[in-house]
Amino acid sequence: VKTGSAAKIADAIVAGVGLRFALAAVALATMIVTAVGVFVDIAVITVAPVALAVGKKADIPVPALLLAMVGGGKAGNVISPNPNTIAVAEAFKLDLTTVIAANIVPAVCALGVTILLSSWLARRGVVVGSCSRTEEVDDSTVGLRLTTTTNLFQAVLGPLVVVGLLSLRPLCGITIDPLIALP
Repeated sequence: VKTGSAAKIADAIVAGVGLRFALAAVALATMIVTAVGVFVDIAVITVAPVALAVGKKADIPVPALLLAMVGGGKAGNVISPNPNTIAVAEAFKLDLTTVIAANIVPAVCALGVTILLSSWLARRGVVVGSCSRTEEVDDSTVGLRLTTTTNLFQAVLGPLVVVGLLSLRPLCGITIDPLIALP
């Protein structure tokens, strides 16, 4: 957030998909992060700064953003290599990739329902940018500098590295703990 990456990614999302599909982009992003094996709560924490920046640009209420992130995370959880998917594969003596492939249709349906519900909820509620701050924080006291020269490649590089590291488990069998990959 302090580096300007979340704002730059939000600008790119809004410019790329438009204000109309901003919630769909947030839900899809959370689904992708969860699908590579990240737990839903960690995926929501990871996507939240970008989602809040998108919400501010597109005037989307916080409850709609939260529903999009949680619903997208649960849709991604259906196709992720989690203990439930592994247990089903072992119980029915199926290949894990077969079970994951069979779950793509339910995951896409869950994503669709999430987008519909969060869009409906977006027409109600408090908008992110409408809340006034009671206390302003001086960035110089935090010790971080706000960067306005961050380009899209620099902004997306961090999340791409995290997804790449976490994708090593389902693709190559190399497990990297999310607590190491996320920071």
